[in-house]
Amino acid sequence: MATTIDISNITGNLSVDSGYNVTGDGYFDDLMESVNTHLKAQYDANRITGDSYARAYVSSMQAVLSQSIQFALAKRSTEIRTDIAEEDYKKKLEDYEIMTATGVRQAKIDTIINQKDKSIAEKDYVLEQTQQLINSVNYNNKIKALDSLADTYGTFGAGGLTMSSDMWNTYFSIVSDLSTATAPTSTTVTKVS
Repeated sequence: MATTIDISNITGNLSVDSGYNVTGDGYFDDLMESVNTHLKAQYDANRITGDSYARAYVSSMQAVLSQSIQFALAKRSTEIRTDIAEEDYKKKLEDYEIMTATGVRQAKIDTIINQKDKSIAEKDYVLEQTQQLINSVNYNNKIKALDSLADTYGTFGAGGLTMSSDMWNTYFSIVSDLSTATAPTSTTVTKVS
């Protein structure tokens, strides 16, 4: 039995226009459209040429594909966990309504109320975990982008090319973002017991 992998969130509805511009509907497609625009601008300004352009393109494509997969996995994981938490909440709410309607003792009603509150807290826990995952991915991607830019700039320097002020501004902007960021190590999220 073959397993079907849905990649529609990553790439889909691809088309190529007469100028060889590729467009699509997925995370990868949207991010690559932006990367291609940036690379074309640098190429047209003769800041990146020949092999440097190819290396920058391949490096960018690898980073964008990795990020796209992370986005898709995080989205699906959140959907599944949220659906489970919502179904659990609905079931407990039904139990509460049935017990209230049939005159069950107050202690049982209180138990159901506590279970409902726990379901809400578990849903909040899932959402907080998701946000921490997103923060971690964003932080790691800034590190990867900085590393990739440093390699590109090293290639430029080795080739005797001069870096543009825009290129340096991009580099220093990422460094500045990282200097004020903290590595995602929060342990404040605790599972409700």
